[in-house]
Amino acid sequence: MAYNFRGKWALVTGAGKEERIGARIAEYFAREGANVYIHYRSDKAQAERVRDRVELEGKKYGVKAKVVYADLSTLEGVHSLFEEMTPTPDIVVNNAADFASYKTPEEDGTFLEHLKGHKQLMDRNIDVNMKSSLLVAEAAIYKMTREKKEGVIVFVADAHLRRGGLYPEGHAGYTASKSYIEEVIHHYAAQYGKYDGLRFLAIANGPIVPPPGASSEVIEQIRSEINMPDYKLKPWIGQDRVAEAVIGLINMDGANAAVLDIDGGRGTSSRHENV
Repeated sequence: MAYNFRGKWALVTGAGKEERIGARIAEYFAREGANVYIHYRSDKAQAERVRDRVELEGKKYGVKAKVVYADLSTLEGVHSLFEEMTPTPDIVVNNAADFASYKTPEEDGTFLEHLKGHKQLMDRNIDVNMKSSLLVAEAAIYKMTREKKEGVIVFVADAHLRRGGLYPEGHAGYTASKSYIEEVIHHYAAQYGKYDGLRFLAIANGPIVPPPGASSEVIEQIRSEINMPDYKLKPWIGQDRVAEAVIGLINMDGANAAVLDIDGGRGTSSRHENV
């Protein structure tokens, strides 16, 4: 049975940037008739434009969208966010993320400067990608269980890391901060799924669009990852495919502790090479 989005409330973290995937996911919720909390951290005016787009997408259902501010890297920020949201969301998408990298030793100054730089940016990765999403999940679980909601919490994983891929130097913090997701949704599903009716899901994205400013050589290298004969899938999955995947995965009411790869076929390509 498909999930009934009509009249539900969804929180999408990191949805306040107009050209980013969080905004597109919010629009797709509105198309299904769900009201949306548009979370932002830095640009209220831009988040308000996203809100207007979301309400337009859901106009035929009378969808409402609310802009909500929070610094999710702090306990106070997460607490105030969930105190502000009335009603409590039925769906939470932990979309907010940070891909910051840090300098390699050759580019650093002194040994101490090197360590400080690494710590600063690793803290940023861990705070945004891991701590904040776990705090948001814990806050949602607390509210949902007490209100007896059959809630859904969706994490955003990394398809490249899931298939054992490596990022360039400087991304150790990002790698660590995204590699925990599959284990944690199994933990949550076992703890809260059976008795409380909560579901914990994840989508694992591959490259959505070509990296900004990427050279033709880099783009060709990424394209070459898909090397199956007569391969039909596109190497750039696009925001719409990711948003559709979120809706589709939630619609699978038998799915819990499930991860869906949206990677333009790279996973199948690597399996094909090993046959």
